[in-house]
Amino acid sequence: MMELLENLRGLADDIEWRLPAAKRSEASTSQFLVMPFFEALGYSVHNPNHVEPEFTADVGIQREKVDFALKQDGKPVILVEVKYAGASLDNQHAAQLRRYFSTKLEVRFGILTNGLDFRFFSDLERPNVMDDDPFMTLNMLNLDESLVDVLQLFTKAGFQKDKALQAARRAKDNNMIRHILGEELSSSLSNELVAYFVGKVAAGRKTAARRQELETRVREQWQEWLDSVGGADKSNPQPVEPADKNDHEFEVVEIPVFASYKGKPFEAVFLLEEKLSLIHGKHIRYQGEVMNHAIAADKAAKSIDPDRKGFPVGWTFWKFIDPQTGEEIPIREFWDNEAHWLRIFSRGSNTI
Repeated sequence: MMELLENLRGLADDIEWRLPAAKRSEASTSQFLVMPFFEALGYSVHNPNHVEPEFTADVGIQREKVDFALKQDGKPVILVEVKYAGASLDNQHAAQLRRYFSTKLEVRFGILTNGLDFRFFSDLERPNVMDDDPFMTLNMLNLDESLVDVLQLFTKAGFQKDKALQAARRAKDNNMIRHILGEELSSSLSNELVAYFVGKVAAGRKTAARRQELETRVREQWQEWLDSVGGADKSNPQPVEPADKNDHEFEVVEIPVFASYKGKPFEAVFLLEEKLSLIHGKHIRYQGEVMNHAIAADKAAKSIDPDRKGFPVGWTFWKFIDPQTGEEIPIREFWDNEAHWLRIFSRGSNTI
């Protein structure tokens, strides 16, 4: 597992210099981003028993090609569809991959990628019908190392179909649970959840006035609880440890971030509590409310597209802006490059 993690870290570190060349075409995306990802998983791109490009299977009366098939024992186990590195992946891009799931191949997994996002699909809901939503998304610009346990099951050495399917189902369930919790446990609470809490506070029949009173109190107390666990006191920043050895002092600040979805821009701030730490992990203030950055991304996207499914990737949806230069800073570079912290956290700098 450590070998896989180191391979992924190395590839992620190389993305910056690979990306300009990868954006030239889909073939360049495959060469500079996708095939190195296969190698990181232990599949040799020079061995046709590991990786077969331009893989062909019968789809009805047609014979169509998918960009790659990853193989075990000479048989395809994962199909891969590649799009240009500048493309935003959507359901239309998954159409060809979806057609392959309708064949009689015993392939249960597919990857849709633009070389930066790797979206893993299966047919967990209906056999031979690819699910609408991926069960896992790995973003190489912001490597989520918590996904390595699942990803290990898709390596050349670690692939076992049954275990991989079990892990895929768990990951898909967890994604849905987080989505539901994000909707139910927003600052406003759903009416159904408020009614549940009211029933817990005062069982039995209640007058309309009493019910309204309790509903108001539940919402008020919920907001107070959210503020207590996720709020940041901007007027009284706490000191943090120096980021270098020169005895500099630094202050906690709110880091401006921005995003756009279907042409509409959004603005927010990340809340920082101590050196390199977001308050309670990953909180952001969006439209005056404090919430998880992925939930904020979901709210922003749904304000434009209410029927969209699944979360946008929070770390890539929001972007840091250097408050002094106005430069857009990739998330990974921001976290890894101490110079950004020295510039942004130096005492007296205005970051808002």
